[in-house]
Amino acid sequence: LEIFQNLKSFSEGWFAWFDIAIWPSYFMLLPTFAMGASFPLLSSITAGIDKSDGKTVSRAYFVNVMGNVLGGLCTGFLFFNILGTASSVLALCCILVAVFGFAYLKHVDFKLRLTAKHLLLFLPLLLLLRYPSNEKLMNQMHYKPDGECTTYLQEGSSCVSMAYERDDSVWHWINGLAHGGRLPHMFGYYNRALEALSFAGKESNILVIGYGTGSIVEAVLRSPKVEKVTVVELNQEVMTNLKKMDQFKKLLQDKRIELVIDDGRRYLYRSKEKFDVVLMDPLRSSTAYSNNIYSAEFFKLVADHLNKQGILMVWLDNMTVIPKTIASQFNHVKLYKSFCLASPDAFCPKSLHDQRHAELLNNFSQEEVKKIGAEEELLGDENHIKENSASFGINTDLKPVTEYHLWH
Repeated sequence: LEIFQNLKSFSEGWFAWFDIAIWPSYFMLLPTFAMGASFPLLSSITAGIDKSDGKTVSRAYFVNVMGNVLGGLCTGFLFFNILGTASSVLALCCILVAVFGFAYLKHVDFKLRLTAKHLLLFLPLLLLLRYPSNEKLMNQMHYKPDGECTTYLQEGSSCVSMAYERDDSVWHWINGLAHGGRLPHMFGYYNRALEALSFAGKESNILVIGYGTGSIVEAVLRSPKVEKVTVVELNQEVMTNLKKMDQFKKLLQDKRIELVIDDGRRYLYRSKEKFDVVLMDPLRSSTAYSNNIYSAEFFKLVADHLNKQGILMVWLDNMTVIPKTIASQFNHVKLYKSFCLASPDAFCPKSLHDQRHAELLNNFSQEEVKKIGAEEELLGDENHIKENSASFGINTDLKPVTEYHLWH
């Protein structure tokens, strides 16, 4: 049994490394071959229309390029919003079969052509009967917890948001990657927020970049000293999906919350407001375009939006490049096992921090305090970061080191 469990764990680990290639291959391999075949096919279709080979090839290129451009625009901004992923893939496959099928039929005899046309018309009806719904397809592509759960799915141009809910527990994915969640072992989100507030000079005006599943927002709202919480979330579909659940609907009704659907960096460029605390738990630093909010230039922008003794908290999935990047823009940094605190000004004394932390915990029940647990282990300050990341670079706008994480 132990050998079987080890083999299962090993196979799951390898699958986690390669699933990023498996799913695109599953869905895109056939369309990729079709795109490769489109040039000679289009050339053969247009052959004979004009005797000039140059015009024939130019028409083929023009139709193919326009088809790719319009296909991307229609799929991203129309099909996914109206039909969803599964139905969009089905529709595109039907279009693909029709275009190539009817183009091929002109080369066969009349009887075979008539039979094939009927088959091509019957094929979409057959696919509709056997093809999975959007929800069934997404269930197959996401980890589903054991037991009965309520499924929530929201697809659109910004992302695919998938969530399962059972009692007060929530499992959540954005574009296939786990983002947030509400489970008993996930009270670390609260700890990060409370640690940041404990060091802040004030806590009346808070900025949260990346809503996740709202644990950080809920933690800061427990403090009666908090007057305003600005939540900047990139994905409209995430908020639409989560609001289907009563616990999020209730949380987001707090009048102190201002919800902004925007990119965190773009929001700060447009805003002149300054904050007492900025809390970030947005996305993995290895995700494409994540450098937009993990570069030195961005952290400099955050520093410019902090009040005196203001605090920045950044969740970490990288313990070298990201802390070093933060330390390049902030004079004072504290590195913990899963997050980083930074401030342009010196941190308050530990005695004052402990007093503030105890006051904040008074806003939680004893059961919640037990789940939040003790303070997370402090690894070191800006000097510790400098020593332990000496061989690593920093993220800049033009050099997104962590996006190319295979080399680091």
